[in-house]
Amino acid sequence: MGKRLIGKRLIGKRLKALIACCLPVVYTACGSMTAAGSDQPALLIEVTPEVIQELQQVLVDANNGAPVTIADDVFHENSLLALEQGLLADDSGRPLNGRDLGVPRIFRLIKNTQGCWLVREADSQRWYLSKASCVSEKSQTPSG
Repeated sequence: MGKRLIGKRLIGKRLKALIACCLPVVYTACGSMTAAGSDQPALLIEVTPEVIQELQQVLVDANNGAPVTIADDVFHENSLLALEQGLLADDSGRPLNGRDLGVPRIFRLIKNTQGCWLVREADSQRWYLSKASCVSEKSQTPSG
């Protein structure tokens, strides 16, 4: 009976140590889920040359260094951006391999309590946009 009591005390101490060790990790994970849960599709409030430059740099980084061109009204009416793969073409502009069947890379502008972010839909990788100001897409009323 003495051994059984010692075994229970030992298990109890190990369980307390395990809980004390893992509890901060659980709280951190819950905090991360809350931050991600507050993500909302967003629109840019103002598209300035600085914002365009920052977006282009982020998209180049996200596209493994390949150059990108974006419109001056990007994320003005829609939180999604489809980045098409560049085509290799001959001198007359015809695609070298015929029709391009590449899937465009989709990015979404989101807003949360930390600011504006560009998120690649395929893998949820995100880039913080320090120069951008955005508003929730839902809070915008259609213009017309």
